[in-house]
Amino acid sequence: WLYKGILENCTNYIQVTSTGVESGAIVGTSELGTIKNCVNYGSIVGTDSVGAIAGKASGTISGCHNYGTYEGTSNVGEIYGSAHNNNHPTVTD
Repeated sequence: WLYKGILENCTNYIQVTSTGVESGAIVGTSELGTIKNCVNYGSIVGTDSVGAIAGKASGTISGCHNYGTYEGTSNVGEIYGSAHNNNHPTVTD
């Protein structure tokens, strides 16, 4: 859980498998946080709120890229799976 913090220059190469919700290769949940220049090469498998960078997010995601695979049953996205408290993050390249 990232809360109002900064997470930057992180890289994931492994497979992440979760039977729970809010699953991400870099972080499960980011609430009002900043995720910068992070890359996923691994695979992420989860149920609800699955993202290659963050499972659930609000705040800012910038300069992050996904080259791995991701899958889930609902709220699945390449960068983030779902918005935290319906507050979608600002995503920039």
